[in-house]
Amino acid sequence: NWSAHKSHDVKVWNDLHPRMHLVYLPSNASFLNKIARVFAFLSRDVLQNSNFQTVREAMERISNYFEKEGSIMV
Repeated sequence: NWSAHKSHDVKVWNDLHPRMHLVYLPSNASFLNKIARVFAFLSRDVLQNSNFQTVREAMERISNYFEKEGSIMV
């Protein structure tokens, strides 16, 4: 519900894409935000206590995680 999400540019874009519907969630209902849930799992299962030696290694671990676990998160 960040004010940038309600800007004139966003409204114009949304008008040009009628199949897209913006849904503003209550700020105290993070459990409704699916992407926050995905990032919470990713952080817990992959990122916390990690010491990646390269960006490539981090990207591979994240990619592997989503290939393995992605379908059960939504």
